[in-house]
Amino acid sequence: MKLYRRNSGGYQYNKECWNVIENIVENIESESYGYVPNVSEVIAELREAGWENKVRLAKGFSHSLDGILEGVGVVVGFGHSGASFQKLMTMQSMYIDGRIKECYYISQTRDTSELRHRLVNPQAKPGTNGNRITAENLDLGMDYYHRFITVPLTIIGMQIHEDSINST
Repeated sequence: MKLYRRNSGGYQYNKECWNVIENIVENIESESYGYVPNVSEVIAELREAGWENKVRLAKGFSHSLDGILEGVGVVVGFGHSGASFQKLMTMQSMYIDGRIKECYYISQTRDTSELRHRLVNPQAKPGTNGNRITAENLDLGMDYYHRFITVPLTIIGMQIHEDSINST
């Protein structure tokens, strides 16, 4: 797991929610699935832990967070990098509206995104990831976006090792 905290500046993160998320991510990382776990599997674990169903930004909008628990928003994204950055605007809007106090963005590490891409597309060039989002990309983006994305944000990069996939 790679972890990046942004915009904390004295904010006290909800320790109970962090412990639950950390536990979920570590459990998924340590399992042998035979494949790279997908978004819906991570979200199912979050639901079981108490995060509510998808929360829309506003009526008529498709923009949403994957859940909110005790003022803590969560997003899970392993897909297209451009679409993933839109989630930052949703987080910020909900933060400004007072609907969340902080947010977690669960993504994947660069290595995991390359593994996911290689498994889906065996002819993929080594070192490519099919333009999938990574925690490293999100953190790099926040070097710039922190000027106007001010929600206390924790970016988590799930690390799935190839040997856990091949060991089943």
